Amino acid sequence: ALGRRLASARKIAGFPTIISAAKALTDRGYPISKPAVHAWEAGRNVPDAIWLTRLASLYETTLDALVFDDSISIEAMRVA
Repeated sequence: ALGRRLASARKIAGFPTIISAAKALTDRGYPISKPAVHAWEAGRNVPDAIWLTRLASLYETTLDALVFDDSISIEAMRVA
């Protein structure tokens, strides 16, 4: 479920590919590889709290929207 939310947040934020998200994180000073981001979205690995915070910032959403199943939807968070 977390991987699906990460992928959805990435696309809503305007990063159509995993490569574009990895590049944006790297450009912000947080070097990350495409395979690492892909592993998070595929559910093979889970980002730690620091990376989740960075992803929430990049995707302009909340940590709650990324992490919790019962959170209000990412789309609704953007509207609010």
